[in-house]
Amino acid sequence: MGKTLRIVTIVCVLLCCAVLVLRVALLSYYPKDVKKTVMTAALESALAEGRGDDAFTQKPEIPYDSAKKGHFFFDHLLCVPSAEELQVTLRYNNSTLTDIAEDMDLPDVPAGDDERFSFWLRSGNRVYPMSESIFDKAFMYNYVRAVFDGVDFTHADDGNTSGYLYVDIYFGEADTEKGVPYGSLLVYITEAPVKEVDLSK
Repeated sequence: MGKTLRIVTIVCVLLCCAVLVLRVALLSYYPKDVKKTVMTAALESALAEGRGDDAFTQKPEIPYDSAKKGHFFFDHLLCVPSAEELQVTLRYNNSTLTDIAEDMDLPDVPAGDDERFSFWLRSGNRVYPMSESIFDKAFMYNYVRAVFDGVDFTHADDGNTSGYLYVDIYFGEADTEKGVPYGSLLVYITEAPVKEVDLSK
């Protein structure tokens, strides 16, 4: 009986460890398609004209929108000033969709790619709408590779943002001047170190 109990205990501990490891692995998992650079017309034009060698990325200083709720996360930032383009991959859990339904008193829980989602890049007093996107879903997570065009990186410090770029997430009507976004991610900080990206590869 004692031997059986020890075996059962060991199996339970191993299962708990496996679940914990899997959970941690999923926290950093992003599907291949939403990690890739989206070859937009602006990028293709920049590369064809010998530009695009100023592309860079930056590690997230704060990878989530709120330490309390953490509805939205991001990674795989790409900035290409010569093409006036920023790309970033956003991630949100299915529980975020449940929270949206409860907070907005919706009759049903929305899908991860619900058309009522809108994503805006904010630079001081300027806002840029998302121009292209790729959606994917894996396990309990939803992913959006968001592309923003026409971004003026030389004026990222308009207002009191000190060179900060944010992605604001709205669900439903988006009032980018006076409204409060459902989530907001600080995706770029001028003062933080950057890493060059070779787009020719």
